[in-house]
Amino acid sequence: MTYKAPNSTEEVNSSVTPTALAPTLQAELPEIEQATRLFEYSKAGNVESKDETTKEKKKLMYADPNFFNTLSYTFIEGDAKHALTEPNQIVLTKKLAEKYFPKQSALGKP
Repeated sequence: MTYKAPNSTEEVNSSVTPTALAPTLQAELPEIEQATRLFEYSKAGNVESKDETTKEKKKLMYADPNFFNTLSYTFIEGDAKHALTEPNQIVLTKKLAEKYFPKQSALGKP
C-alpha cells in the first residue's frame, strides 16, 4: 500500500493486512498454531525518559503480546515470558537501552 497522510507530500509505502486477519485465521484454521501482528510507527515517536522527552527517529514497532512466543530473540535483561504482557510495555534494543539508560539496567524503569 502506498499512501499520503493528509497535509503531507511524503508518500508512505507499507505492506499491511487487516488487523483482524491474524485472529480470524487462527480461529478458522486449526493448523495455524500461533499468529502475531506488528505495526510499524513510521514517524518519529516521543520517548519520555526521566525529565526529558526525545523525538526518537528510529523505527518503533507495536507488537502483540505473543510476539516473543512466535519469534525467538535473545534477551540481555528480562525474558520473553514477561515481555509485552501489560499495556504500555516496551522492549528496547541494546543500542536504545544504552542511549536512554547509560551504564545502568533499563529493566523495570519508566
